[in-house]
Amino acid sequence: MPYTTFHIPKSILRHVLSKKYNDWDEYDSSCNRTKIEIPYNTIDKIYKLTNLNIPIFNNDNTYHYIKYWIKNKYTISNHDDGCKLTIIIYLKKDKSIKDQFYIENKLVTENVWSNNSNTYGAIAMWNNDNEYNIGPEHYGHIIGNGERDILCLFL
Repeated sequence: MPYTTFHIPKSILRHVLSKKYNDWDEYDSSCNRTKIEIPYNTIDKIYKLTNLNIPIFNNDNTYHYIKYWIKNKYTISNHDDGCKLTIIIYLKKDKSIKDQFYIENKLVTENVWSNNSNTYGAIAMWNNDNEYNIGPEHYGHIIGNGERDILCLFL
């Protein structure tokens, strides 16, 4: 299965998360997202923590800050991200929220949320086929009530 979980020191993202973002798009009634800018040196620091050897570049990358407001259950539909490598950084969630995340129809069993107050949990998923840059298909269910925030890096 083409994924790995890892932790990111919060200090790496402090400058990105301290900004106030005002240009939010409503994806649906439970999810808003905004495209953000992250310096390439920050992306490079995060990427090095994955221990992967997939070339990444400083062009055509997209970074989204995503906020969910969950009432009982939210489904993330099956999709690919249209890029070779996606990194999802799990920022915060209400305690009642539980995640079920699937990559290529296989449940991710590792806890992707960090239990350490100094780190964020993260998952990197990629496509092993060098011919296509579409990434693996993935989907999920978020169960519970409250807020859940993530950063998605599409590399």
